[in-house]
Amino acid sequence: MTMALSNSGNDIKRLCILGGIDRETSSSLQNQANDLAVAMARAGIGLSCMANAGELITHIAQIIKTHGGNVSCVLPDSIIWNEHLLHIADEHVPAKDLQEGKMFLFRLSAGVIALPGDIRMLDILSEYLTWIQRLHYTSKPVYLVNEGSFWELLLQVFEHMENESFLPQNFHSRYRILTELREVLPDFQQTY
Repeated sequence: MTMALSNSGNDIKRLCILGGIDRETSSSLQNQANDLAVAMARAGIGLSCMANAGELITHIAQIIKTHGGNVSCVLPDSIIWNEHLLHIADEHVPAKDLQEGKMFLFRLSAGVIALPGDIRMLDILSEYLTWIQRLHYTSKPVYLVNEGSFWELLLQVFEHMENESFLPQNFHSRYRILTELREVLPDFQQTY
């Protein structure tokens, strides 16, 4: 099913999950991902993701679908799509390019979960942290899941940039650092 973003009429709250691409997943993170997927489906919270998401996000999507949840997949023309994920998805959101795809994904999502990932994920995350201020989406929480202290160096860079006045003093309020994926859903449900 293809969804027209502007006319979807779909009131499903969705969490966007970024990262986990081409990386060995720890058993702890895998177990937490399983639990998160089941809890999201039971709470009526859908998943939104890019069409090139890796194995972990595809696994989460499959569990959400198995438990009656909704999966939306953004399909920019400029990336190679994960065909397995496309078969799982309820909704396909076509985008003319990656930039439009990132914006559609951001608009579809009520919150963003950033798992450890590669430079593509960091690109999307940095845009989202910028758009939160520019587009006044301050109610969209961004969760940095600090599995294995993955985000520590980036957080140090943010702190250094803030100290050098390259970031606003309240920049750190745009994201929440969580040590475990299992902490996301309770925090997100308190926000809404």
